Amino acid sequence: MTFSRTKKVLFGLVVIPLIGMTSHAAGDRMYFTGLVEENSTTMQNQVLLAWGPMERAIPLEITGFRIYRRQAPADFALLAETSRALADIPAMTGFYMEPGEQKRFAEMVEWAYNDSNGEATGVMAIDYLHGKLSLMPGDTMYNPLEQLLLARFNFDVARSIGQGYIDRNLPGPGVFEYMITGLEGTAETLPLGKTSIDIGVETILPAPPNFEQVFVADCSAISRGVDDRRIHHRWDIPDDPAALPLRILTYGYDIYRSDMDLGVLDLRNLVENNALPAELSRVGNEPIVVAGNPPEEGRNSFMAIDEGDPFNHQFLQRGKTYFYYLVGKDLSGKYSETSGPLLAMVPDTMGPPQPWGVRSEEVWDATMTEVKRVQIVWDEINATNYWREFGSDYDLVTPPSYANPTELYFVPKGADQLRRNFREVDLDTVKYVLFRFFTREEAQEWGVDSDGDYWPDNIEDASGTDPCDPASSPGATPPNLVAEIDAFDTSTLRTLDTGVQQRVVVDSIPQSDNHVWWYKLIAFDQFDNQSPPSPSVRAMLPDRIQPDANGGIVINDCDYRVDVRLECELTPGQGPRFQAFDKTNQGEEFGIAEMGTAKIYQICPRDNNGRQRVLFVGERPIRNREATFFPFHFGQLNCVFPCGRTETGDLVVKFYDKEGNLIATSEVFNVPLCSADRVDCVDLIEDCREREPGPGEVIPPGSPPTV
Repeated sequence: MTFSRTKKVLFGLVVIPLIGMTSHAAGDRMYFTGLVEENSTTMQNQVLLAWGPMERAIPLEITGFRIYRRQAPADFALLAETSRALADIPAMTGFYMEPGEQKRFAEMVEWAYNDSNGEATGVMAIDYLHGKLSLMPGDTMYNPLEQLLLARFNFDVARSIGQGYIDRNLPGPGVFEYMITGLEGTAETLPLGKTSIDIGVETILPAPPNFEQVFVADCSAISRGVDDRRIHHRWDIPDDPAALPLRILTYGYDIYRSDMDLGVLDLRNLVENNALPAELSRVGNEPIVVAGNPPEEGRNSFMAIDEGDPFNHQFLQRGKTYFYYLVGKDLSGKYSETSGPLLAMVPDTMGPPQPWGVRSEEVWDATMTEVKRVQIVWDEINATNYWREFGSDYDLVTPPSYANPTELYFVPKGADQLRRNFREVDLDTVKYVLFRFFTREEAQEWGVDSDGDYWPDNIEDASGTDPCDPASSPGATPPNLVAEIDAFDTSTLRTLDTGVQQRVVVDSIPQSDNHVWWYKLIAFDQFDNQSPPSPSVRAMLPDRIQPDANGGIVINDCDYRVDVRLECELTPGQGPRFQAFDKTNQGEEFGIAEMGTAKIYQICPRDNNGRQRVLFVGERPIRNREATFFPFHFGQLNCVFPCGRTETGDLVVKFYDKEGNLIATSEVFNVPLCSADRVDCVDLIEDCREREPGPGEVIPPGSPPTV
């Protein structure tokens, strides 16, 4: 008898505590459900009845089960009696040799072949399967979860362990009710479960909902590459109580991939008729088994992953789009309705290599021809330049099929050209970004920029903005940004006689003569992946004004002194205590003590032997002509200075240049040591005059001659 193939998406299922038992845990529960499939040999509908534990295990006191069937209002009639004991090999073989079981036999053979590393083939697979199911607690290879999954993966395994039954002798269309009871030896329990099934309608599960691509990486340096060459999938598993039958009937899921859009497909029908399009391939060798919905975001927010065939070093192509289809797999081994096609792009999170050959040059301004500028030069990131610079220790190889045109593949020189030895670099570059820094320290502290807004994470953290959100930053662009250079702008390219292509960019901001600036360069690809920043590059415009050939030499002879201004300012609370000012080189940007230090010393009273000590109190760097001392800079607690606890003290201030040479020392001045409401100031003053040097006179440091 042949029945309808219209889909059925609602199922009867009863999940109840085991009753009638004298010894079992209160949490022991089992499911009893069924589905209708068409026998591929007889073309008749048959009912697959399945049961098993949902929590813990079925009590050992149950030795078997009885299956009953009825069409209401008739009474239940006994259909079969099964044993919980594992079937022997001949009985298992008989299950697989029954009409219509060819596909389940083929699936089991494929599983055994893969699980045994190719040792179990053909009918020997049944012996291998029997050995797996025979393992008991205490055996080193015993795995109860594997046995449970095998029973759900292949229905004839469920039959072999007494947890499945096929009703092939169907009386005709209509809704029939099935019931299961347990056996404790010869005693029969009360009903353990009932389920109603329309035997005239083949069971087809609905398509898994909300099939989508997800990205699991965050912006941190350690995990930003997790998505590279991997497509992560997720979908929804209904978790409401009404969807429990659907979850029970679904063993797992299969995903198929295509290079082209094949439109809406019915994979169940295509697989049953061996008519899968050649352009469609299954992702992975095993069904995807999931326990429930994953987290909404984070590293574990996916349910399946497609990364090609990494075992054989065959990967997905970065930036390529694929079309995916998703199906659930029911307990009969057949597919649900199909979700898809889902268009997904393979993520590319590999940035360009670190720029190399970065250096500075001195050039004339293009419009103001009497003005010098700093020009930064580097080798263009391309295959020819890269190989010229780094290829001496490697051999190029033919790129694999998954390679992009901008990717270069090579192996260590002399190594076998096998996929496992491949090294790669992605030379895809669409722009360069150049930064300028006032000091080397500032350049060295310029850290990683995770969100691509040009602000490094350490500065964003300090300012309270989000280093992972490009819309959240301390400002529009950092003041260190010099230029963004489009890699497709040929006006910034030059080619040397050697064939090396170089990029050049002029820093148009006026630079002070004789000051050393520092530059860093970062490359970006089309997906905003960044290269590591280049090493800091030094640049300076020296003062090359030529002297008058008929002139003479004079030196600017300067004397320096330190003036003390007591109570130069009142500051309530814990404000500055001392301020030192560099008032030399008036008219210039910096004084002679710039980048140097101001140090405070205490003059102690003479001891009984007439000795007088000068003890160090504290120091501060001089930046922008100023050094500020707060009370905490002295490092003294409870107003205890080096000479001891006193109300007032004799102090001197000394100025040093950046080389550590002493410039001048103040007179001794006496001040209240612990006052919090006054500021005392000291000024470094110069008294300069021009004179001609005497014969053989050595010009002191800091006094360059004028011609």
